[in-house]
Amino acid sequence: MPVQLRKVMANGGIDYLLKTVANDHPTGAMDYYTHPGNKPGVWLGRGCEQMGVTAGETASKEQVTRLYSQLRDPNTGKTLDNQSQSRNVSSDSVSGFDLTFTMPKSVSVLWAVGDDETRRQIMECFYESIDQTMEWWQDNIAMTRVGRGGIAQIKVKGITAARFDHWDTREHDPHLHSHVVVSNIVQRADGGWAALDGSVVYRGHIECSERQQNLLLDLLHERMGIDFEEREDPSKGTKAVVMDAVGVPADLIDRFSTRSMQTDRILSELVAERREENGNAELSYREYAELREQAFQQARKAKDEYVPSLNELISKWTSQVQELGYDPKQIVADTVGHEPESFNGVALAECAELQDKLEWLLKGDLIDYANGKDIRQDLSQYADRFIEEASQETRKAVKSNATTISRFQIEAAAERLTRRVRCDPDTRQAFTDAVVDRVVSGLVPLTPHRYQLDGRMRNDPRIDDGKGYAVMDNSRNDLYATPELIKAEHYLFDMMDRKQENWSPDRGQVRGLVDQYSRNMEAEEGHGMAGDQSEAAVELLAGNDMIMALTGPAGTGKTTTMRAVKQTYDQLAGQGRVIGMATSAKAAGGLGESLQIPTSTVGSSTTTSEAARSAGTGTSAVSREWPNTTADFPRATRGVWRNCTRTGRPTRYRRTASSSSTRRA
Repeated sequence: MPVQLRKVMANGGIDYLLKTVANDHPTGAMDYYTHPGNKPGVWLGRGCEQMGVTAGETASKEQVTRLYSQLRDPNTGKTLDNQSQSRNVSSDSVSGFDLTFTMPKSVSVLWAVGDDETRRQIMECFYESIDQTMEWWQDNIAMTRVGRGGIAQIKVKGITAARFDHWDTREHDPHLHSHVVVSNIVQRADGGWAALDGSVVYRGHIECSERQQNLLLDLLHERMGIDFEEREDPSKGTKAVVMDAVGVPADLIDRFSTRSMQTDRILSELVAERREENGNAELSYREYAELREQAFQQARKAKDEYVPSLNELISKWTSQVQELGYDPKQIVADTVGHEPESFNGVALAECAELQDKLEWLLKGDLIDYANGKDIRQDLSQYADRFIEEASQETRKAVKSNATTISRFQIEAAAERLTRRVRCDPDTRQAFTDAVVDRVVSGLVPLTPHRYQLDGRMRNDPRIDDGKGYAVMDNSRNDLYATPELIKAEHYLFDMMDRKQENWSPDRGQVRGLVDQYSRNMEAEEGHGMAGDQSEAAVELLAGNDMIMALTGPAGTGKTTTMRAVKQTYDQLAGQGRVIGMATSAKAAGGLGESLQIPTSTVGSSTTTSEAARSAGTGTSAVSREWPNTTADFPRATRGVWRNCTRTGRPTRYRRTASSSSTRRA
């Protein structure tokens, strides 16, 4: 992800940035080129004025320590005028959030081997993308809560942050990146001091990351004429669209990606081990992402005590490039100075692929003269259709793995969709807003808005959230669902009201078989089933509801209960009539091993069922073993089974991370 996010804790959480700063007061603007260590931090944000510091000026170690380690005024060290700051600062106090801004590795390589002017322009574009992103962050993310239980969510005057620039990775490969550490202490619009609402910080982070990356690529293209192409083999287990600068050799990028290569090697080993554990089953997106994070951490080496100067690093990188047979000047010549393609209205009308359409639509100023003709009217005929097609693609991107959808998610998907398109910031924002509004219009709102503001309340920061809603109904918290999901939920609710027509075992017989299982278990293991386990097993076996669920926290004996259900059902209906399903291959493997039944993931089962119907076979292995359920579910029901965390009728149907369910054939 282009922007990483982590919490900064008080009592030392900021030290990892301060200990590598060589000099708080450099003797010259270029001092960091020749002296070991990183540049001192720089203040940024509209909240600097309230904190008594100046945006753009050096953030001294003493100031940063006071604000982030002691939660005090950075200049005087006095406690800020805020009741929440009167308590003692403990190690679990959150003093801020570190947003680490990065750039494509190819651009870092270009910066490392380029001349002074190339480096200056890249850093200028990088800083501007950060500044623009943090302006958006202050307007859309920076909020705090007030009132009983934090019922109201209100805007803040601005944030106070310190930006620390770093040049390299722990392996000393080129890696220009900036840590923007946002103070958790903010001043509300009404003048009071409070803490940031961390839930919004995390909810909006992906959109923040996608936005900054597009801004950076746009600026590099506009200012330096750098073209970008999508990396041919992006990492599996991520939704990221990774772009690299055209002209920077791929093997050079690999040479300066030591940790990435180590991570990939470790990841391949972890994946092979996990697949062997799961019977060679494919891993889910979540499982793969977890293993990738594990591999990333294993490849992480300790930081060196010595931090080379930038001059020393540049000299080393230049030598390495030359040793590989490349001329740094030629790399710069091949990469910068490309002319943007001119807008062509005729080509716009003939483009077949969505990405091509968007590229033509957004590139340049949106106005060109083709054969001396003003094509603005032609463009307007296509713009609405392109926005509609883009909104459909965006909706697909967010609905496949979410039961509820936020505007942040939609905006992030729209930014990813247009990653290959270069345009000016205003045009990008206008297009993104149009796509997001179109997507939202086709969704079902789930968040009620209970208050209406009259004219006297508008623009009052104590009441108005800045977007026309009451602070108790902050619009950034709105959640939506797809109509297909709502339809699927209603389908499941209807199934809950149905009874099985061909299943009515004698309850006494069922209880007798369960009791016998418990006695056998006691003879073999020294203990039988608990009373609640036996009652649950009897109810699951003797009940005739179409859908039943057994829920409970981890360690309460659900597996033992389901083992009794399986063994008893074998006696009632015959062997091989119980199957298991889970949301991941790992969970399915564990379920199958514990109950000794065939299992699969929900996704693979529904896909198999649909493929069988498409092929005209009329059924599948799953539908034969599970009649009147999977085979009959509408296609949209897959989303419910994959994401059974939404509540419909909580007393009728619940699924938790530790719940188990089974179904009789």
